[in-house]
Amino acid sequence: MEVKRPVLLTIIAGIILAGVIYYIYTSSFEDAKVLLSHAKSSILSWKGWGFEERINCSDTYVFVKGNVSLATHEISTSISVVPKQGSPEAYLFYSNKSTSLVNLEGAWISRGRGWDVEDLLVLRLLDVAMNSTEIYIRGIPEGKVILFNSTCGKTCLDVFTLTAALTETKISSPSVVSGRIKLTLNGQPESLVVVFKGEKGVCRLEYDLIPYNEQPLIIKP
Repeated sequence: MEVKRPVLLTIIAGIILAGVIYYIYTSSFEDAKVLLSHAKSSILSWKGWGFEERINCSDTYVFVKGNVSLATHEISTSISVVPKQGSPEAYLFYSNKSTSLVNLEGAWISRGRGWDVEDLLVLRLLDVAMNSTEIYIRGIPEGKVILFNSTCGKTCLDVFTLTAALTETKISSPSVVSGRIKLTLNGQPESLVVVFKGEKGVCRLEYDLIPYNEQPLIIKP
């Protein structure tokens, strides 16, 4: 069967366009992974950072503010939980290499072991992004934005489990995760937004961080 020239040119153009789109997507995907890897490395080079974390689920809201010191391996935070139904509560949290403590109404209570670097929430959120099946880069004047979307795999479920424990949300395991990570001009992470979507509800986690060149203030027991 003879293919007319205009039709043949259209087919060839379509094949070339598909190849270009595939190249742009794969290049963006790999470039985004490189940027996320650099973001993790930059965090680990800091002495510490201050952060604000807001978790807004369908049935509860949590606000966390605190400091992380990599130099002394300590974390101190204040946590406020405001359920849609029930009474709000607030408490302090402290953790080092060997122990974790919670201050409830003036008394420090042991909550188990200390933390390892790989336990840090911001690093685990970056891992969720890196493990996503769709990752895109968008340039902005003040840096870059990484957008990602994926089904919620093991890394995602592990992070959501920690989030659910903190918020005491009744939402079950999510099936989809998506998010946005804002990077500065030198590739350092500035803010992260991650949305966990399940059949019975949604949890939106916002995490803003400020790097410290000096030892951050840690509230100790």
